[in-house]
Amino acid sequence: MAKNNTRKEPDVGRQFQHRYMGDVYTLTVVKTDSGIGYELLGEVYRSPTAAAKALVGKDQSTNGRKFWHIDD
Repeated sequence: MAKNNTRKEPDVGRQFQHRYMGDVYTLTVVKTDSGIGYELLGEVYRSPTAAAKALVGKDQSTNGRKFWHIDD
């Protein structure tokens, strides 16, 4: 039986925080012209992973949903 990989996106306006390198960062779910976006430090990213990689470095292996505790 095929696994359903469809995830429910968090509600627009919801915020998630993560402490990284001594600072606390806030990720906010926003509505964009192309759907849901994730705003961090004034930039909008297409995914929580893209936003997490903006902090830790794009070459680092990062699961954005775990980084931001979205599924908790």
